[in-house]
Amino acid sequence: VAEIQDHMADWAGQGIAVEPLHYWPGIDNIADLVTKGEATVRDIEAGSAWQQGPDALRLEQDQWPASRDFIMAIPVEEQSPNYATHTTSGVRLPSISAMVATIRRLLLHSELKK
Repeated sequence: VAEIQDHMADWAGQGIAVEPLHYWPGIDNIADLVTKGEATVRDIEAGSAWQQGPDALRLEQDQWPASRDFIMAIPVEEQSPNYATHTTSGVRLPSISAMVATIRRLLLHSELKK
């Protein structure tokens, strides 16, 4: 967040209009979907909330479930037993061939939707 805020300050100094950042609660924050370890292909397909954003974004900004108070720890009610942390020691990463196969399945699935 601090790095992004530094860039925003630079942009503002260049005369670029920048909206302040908002903290969006993890329960409703679609950007956190994959970090919860529960995402499926359907969760990110065309027309999904991940593609179009949460419904609350269609409300007036003063009705968003967001604030300018950034939380540095994950609230208990937002934690998932499958939550993926930034620590990767001991986590077995998929092979390149498994990742390529997954990408192929996603591409095939997206082509079938057209």
